[in-house]
Amino acid sequence: MSGNINTPFIGNRLCNADGTLTQQGQVFVMSLWQRTGGATGVDASTLNVDVQSAEALAATANANAAAASSNAAQAQGQAATAILSANNAQTTAAQAEQDAQTALSNAQDVLIVTMLTSSAQVAKTAQSLDDAAAFAALSQIWPSQLLQSSQA
Repeated sequence: MSGNINTPFIGNRLCNADGTLTQQGQVFVMSLWQRTGGATGVDASTLNVDVQSAEALAATANANAAAASSNAAQAQGQAATAILSANNAQTTAAQAEQDAQTALSNAQDVLIVTMLTSSAQVAKTAQSLDDAAAFAALSQIWPSQLLQSSQA
């Protein structure tokens, strides 16, 4: 086919008797085909529906993105609060551990003092009993009598 798309109208004979296109009809249809781009045209109403559908989808996507952003900000705030609570709990636990160590140390000190005092008292009592026995042996008084006389 030639590059000339300016073809005159075919006149009154488009088809042959058997229904096929005449040579001039074929040239005419081919020139129309080349002028229109060779494909079906664009339907403006269908295009408008597609545009409106795309705009609705974009609006929904924007709303979903805004909701997701809000949820993310809320979750970030909750995470920051949780971290703060965890840090406070850690500080409280460290203080409790320090208090427990101090209490344990104090309890050990009291136990040592009690044991030493108790041992001293036992030793003093034993010394007193030894002294009483020695006194009883020297004076010929039995310890039971000495204890009764000291209680009277």
